[in-house]
Amino acid sequence: MLRQLRIALLFLPDSLLLGFLVVAGPFLLREEGAGAAMATAVGYVTLPFAVAFLWAPFVDRHPIGWLGRRAGWAGLSQLLAAGVLAAGALWLASVPDGAGGVPVLLVCLAAGVALATRNIALGAWMREGLHESEMATAVGARFAGASIGNWLGSGVLASQFPDYGWPGALAFAALALLVTWPAILALPGDRSAAAEASTDSLVAVAGAMFRRPGLVGAVAMLFVLSAVMAPPFGLGLVLLSDRGFTAEQIGWSAGYGGSILCAAAALACGGLASRFGLTAMIGAGVVLQIGLSLAWAGVALGPDAASWLIGGAVMVAQMGVYAMMSAMWMLATLRLVSLRHAASEIALVNAFLLLGGIVAPNVAGLAIDAYPGWARFFVVHAAVTALAGIAVMMVFSRVGLNRKPVESVAPGG
Repeated sequence: MLRQLRIALLFLPDSLLLGFLVVAGPFLLREEGAGAAMATAVGYVTLPFAVAFLWAPFVDRHPIGWLGRRAGWAGLSQLLAAGVLAAGALWLASVPDGAGGVPVLLVCLAAGVALATRNIALGAWMREGLHESEMATAVGARFAGASIGNWLGSGVLASQFPDYGWPGALAFAALALLVTWPAILALPGDRSAAAEASTDSLVAVAGAMFRRPGLVGAVAMLFVLSAVMAPPFGLGLVLLSDRGFTAEQIGWSAGYGGSILCAAAALACGGLASRFGLTAMIGAGVVLQIGLSLAWAGVALGPDAASWLIGGAVMVAQMGVYAMMSAMWMLATLRLVSLRHAASEIALVNAFLLLGGIVAPNVAGLAIDAYPGWARFFVVHAAVTALAGIAVMMVFSRVGLNRKPVESVAPGG
């Protein structure tokens, strides 16, 4: 229980910042008159997580020993992110109102580089320091902590935004990073010699990784799945804004109700994946998403009087399903990567996942702007999700994602 609590605390602060930007951002931008494409472009603040593979081999090659093999990088990166956000808060305090868009993006991208480094270091620790029987539970604790951070960011922080603005939001995120930093100290198993430091380049790591049977197909399907599952989240917020939702209503549904369901879903998924298998859980998530896409179409067509209750309920369910699928993607990643290049391979797989999740909502927003019609879009999305789900399940059943994690594979073998 103590280990689960520590894991939850480790993944709380970065999701606080990202939850505020990704959940509240589209709604706030839409209120300011932005188009659907611009409103969903805020998701590009997660870009450093998608390109972390560029410096991940350096993390594998040069462990920092002052806290532990992986904890050293995680601790240093967390302190750097807190410093960048604190400095950004001071900078934005001097920026005139209404002119903070580009400075906010620059500060968050800079902090994102540090947080992405922290993320791959902690992911590598989970791969190296946890036993197979602990992985599903640890992944559940990870996303439960992320859900609490999302609640603080998209609920509490978003509701206080009119009073404190961007400087207050960034200062609060920096404080959360500092308060949770002690959880990194002496990560269980981090000082073990289970994994030897790698000296291989990114090209060698990628070559060895994608020579494994079935791995290319599995990663490709994870990319397809993330691209299909991502648009309803951001565009659902834009739709609710168009239907007259207020910031307070968004906070209660997405920030509070959605975050609670996300935490519950993440914790439950660990046990369910252990019992029914990872492939079955991913299939269940696809079926749930088809139903939710059709429900979004109903929100678009429904009467305004019922939109608050119905739209809020659909958003809460959407966040729960996305948390469930995110947990399954993380568990799949841990089972695909090797011990020797854990940080590098996690970063490479995450690049494909995040690329789909970042680009797809923006492309879908462009489609909405060009061909207006919310109900039609979500009906088409339900059909695309069904087709993608069939392809994903066929590939996953052949790869066998329910097996134990792969062993260490050297670049030459």
